[in-house]
Amino acid sequence: MSAQAIRYARLRGAPAVHGSLFEQLPGEGRWTTAVLADGNIGIGGDPVRLLDRCRHLVAGDGTLLVEVDPPGSRTWQGEVVLDDGDRISERFGWAFVAVDDVARLADTAALRLVETWTEADRWFVRLARW
Repeated sequence: MSAQAIRYARLRGAPAVHGSLFEQLPGEGRWTTAVLADGNIGIGGDPVRLLDRCRHLVAGDGTLLVEVDPPGSRTWQGEVVLDDGDRISERFGWAFVAVDDVARLADTAALRLVETWTEADRWFVRLARW
């Protein structure tokens, strides 16, 4: 829910929405692509629920581009807090997903793993509906 990320996307001509993924969004079921980068597969602490929600956002031939953790990383879900040294946030649900586990989680959300790649030492996958 970063206003700055929305501004950057719009400046580059990409449609972007500032809102919660778990609330009603414009064009649901018609999106060509949904992107979960920078650890955003962790939103809500339940990756299967998140992937299922994204599956409902994209069209039948749409895809999800998802950043995941490297092979051998630990897949984990639970509650976390943010601490910037001055303030501590409320607890909230978060998750980490290793590339080794993403196909199994995607399958549970009626998605399939189409492609895996790395860029600048980061791991990404492309998922599509069954």
